[in-house]
Amino acid sequence: MLSTALSVKHTTNQFLKLSAIQVSQALEMTEPDYESLVSRTEKDIWFGKLSRSRQGYPIIRRIPWPHTRLASVYFQETDHVSPDTGVLGSFLGENHKILGWIRELGRANFERYFLCPDGQADPAVIAKAIGQPELRIKTIQDFMSSFSFYGSERAARTPPPAQSWYPVARVEIDRGKPWLSWLVPHYAKGKYDIRYEALQALKRSGKFTKEQWREIRGLLTRLEIINRKQNALAASLEFILKFHKGWFLRGAAKELKPVTQRHAAMRLALAPSTLSRLCRNRTLIAPWGEEVRLEQFFPSRKIWLFNRLRLLSKRHPGESSALIQKELADRFGAAVSRRLINLYLCQIQKEKNL
Repeated sequence: MLSTALSVKHTTNQFLKLSAIQVSQALEMTEPDYESLVSRTEKDIWFGKLSRSRQGYPIIRRIPWPHTRLASVYFQETDHVSPDTGVLGSFLGENHKILGWIRELGRANFERYFLCPDGQADPAVIAKAIGQPELRIKTIQDFMSSFSFYGSERAARTPPPAQSWYPVARVEIDRGKPWLSWLVPHYAKGKYDIRYEALQALKRSGKFTKEQWREIRGLLTRLEIINRKQNALAASLEFILKFHKGWFLRGAAKELKPVTQRHAAMRLALAPSTLSRLCRNRTLIAPWGEEVRLEQFFPSRKIWLFNRLRLLSKRHPGESSALIQKELADRFGAAVSRRLINLYLCQIQKEKNL
């Protein structure tokens, strides 16, 4: 099990329990549909009321994921955005005015006042703290809670491709360390932290009618569904980042290490089917701009061995299976029988003869 703050282990609260089908449906959502769910949820009147500070601490707030941040491309001039950013490039181009204001604020101010819990403060308070017009602050807050990164309007203007891939994050190298940099700000904001005990205390004091409490429970259900999906995705991406750290640091020329989704799911305390659904149709952008499907980060041992033997047979044609076996063991710690090596080498030779 990964010892991480992004662990998918979650504490079940006594006030709200989700059905398996509710969580499953959230995992099956495409990114545009999921983004729409988040946007609708944060526009809920009770979300607004419960996100306001109560004795210095709101009932609902966002807590950013540790060791992650918003992609630095948000703080670059639009003209400098590489065309390989695809969906991201379109998004930045269509929102250049507001993004220009974000660049003026700089990463530190933007993350503190718009991604972290302080971002839910009154616009007047933020405006005074950073010396910006209150209307501009309110506009940025509204933008952060309602924009569509994946562009529902753009999608409506063009026919959808046969296979849609949705980039969710970019890996950026900072001081020799790979960082998970979210392309979608609602992921960068983190999970919803809900003070259930304080909410129950308000209910017991008669602050809500039965109808209001029913509406609040509906909101809480949506928030918990979003949390489950975000938590699982964040933990899965962190696993990829740690397991393939060398690949991200050294470039595409280095091979990905073999690991199955089943093994990764076990480490993450996830069902293999859950990890499979999380990987489906989602991509990660490598530091050099290559968009990689999440499934590709889980190459099987068989594929890895085939690729390794192809390289070895090309570099050292005619090398004996005993020497290859020793090199695989010494360099990669891979225990492979000579029989299997000979079998794969025969298949590789057949490929060459085709």
